[in-house]
Amino acid sequence: MRQIYELIVAMTPAGVIGHNGTIPWHIPEDLEYFKKMTIGGIIVMGRKTFESLPRILPNRIHVVITRTPKIIHPSTTNETSPVYYSTLENLDTLIHQISFRIKRQIFIIGGRDLFMELMSRCSKFHITMVYQNIPGDVSVPELLDYIRDKKNGMEDEVEDERRVSSKSEIEYQMFRIRRKTPIYITRC
Repeated sequence: MRQIYELIVAMTPAGVIGHNGTIPWHIPEDLEYFKKMTIGGIIVMGRKTFESLPRILPNRIHVVITRTPKIIHPSTTNETSPVYYSTLENLDTLIHQISFRIKRQIFIIGGRDLFMELMSRCSKFHITMVYQNIPGDVSVPELLDYIRDKKNGMEDEVEDERRVSSKSEIEYQMFRIRRKTPIYITRC
């Protein structure tokens, strides 16, 4: 089975994804969707995103992209949620090593630099659009431009109706967009 990268993100129409090292909104429905989608899969993130997590996320394989990986092997702190460290250049090789026997969905979860580096290699995009003017110090408006650009061969797979969060009263909408012709992870 050939594998693809999927990108999952919540953002404002201006591209805001973070503020002071956190997500600047609280939408429980989006967090539940993130959990449902990524559980049992591989989540790929930059070092700052990893350090911002409240804890190791259960039942997911964590891959942390860093320029200077200190740990090559998985941590022994949690068998069901191992953590691997890799450079961006070695990501495909590591993914193949991890998923040699069991194929898993692979999600790029942030941050900005990783989104910028990998969006052109992703075949599916799970986007929660947060319709509120929320200030932030991390944004990736280029991601929206990339998806909207017809040259990149994207098509809407599913578009949910706009909703209001039951807890925070923030309006949001979930989009799933896929590339008409998938880009498969190369074998190394």
